[in-house]
Amino acid sequence: LAIIAIIFAALFDWLDGRIARLIKGTSEVGKELDSLADVISFGVAPACIVFQFLRMSMANDVNAFSHNSIVLAPAFLIPMAGAYRLARFNLDQTQTTYFKGVPIPMIGILTASLPLIYWQSGAVAQIMLLPTFWYGYIIMVSYLMVMKTPMLALKGLSNKRKLVIPLLLVAIEIALTAFFYKWLAIPFGLMGYCLVSLLYKKTIIQ
Repeated sequence: LAIIAIIFAALFDWLDGRIARLIKGTSEVGKELDSLADVISFGVAPACIVFQFLRMSMANDVNAFSHNSIVLAPAFLIPMAGAYRLARFNLDQTQTTYFKGVPIPMIGILTASLPLIYWQSGAVAQIMLLPTFWYGYIIMVSYLMVMKTPMLALKGLSNKRKLVIPLLLVAIEIALTAFFYKWLAIPFGLMGYCLVSLLYKKTIIQ
């Protein structure tokens, strides 16, 4: 149910700004409400998924009952990092054709894919039962959101033709990964997006 809700949230997040501009209903209040909804949909909800996975991974430990519940708290660094990223985005006037850091909806969708990956893959599932995997994941996605590295935004793509071929290669990578490894296409897609953004950083900020 959480996965379905996050997917619908991503769809509505994509639609709301376009509909607001279409009906000329944009406002500063709407902008802030959009960010608040993003924190809940792509920060808090994914953090709850990570929290449950972390709790499940701890349950496999023979000393599980001796663990303090504080060991589960790092899961909520994700919405904290997401909230900081959104607040910075709302105040930064330079992010009109590109992002600084990975957008929070991408992190939300990535996290929503993890239960699906866990259910489909036995080998990966074993890794996902390690607490160290989840602590590393929390640190990684939190950093990706708060970093200031320029990241590609599709809204400015029309003036950056040099990026068409790299993005096409990423799309092919996602399609092939989806064909052979199903839901692993989502993390591979994010990796491709980050790689293109890093390699073409100068083109992105032009």
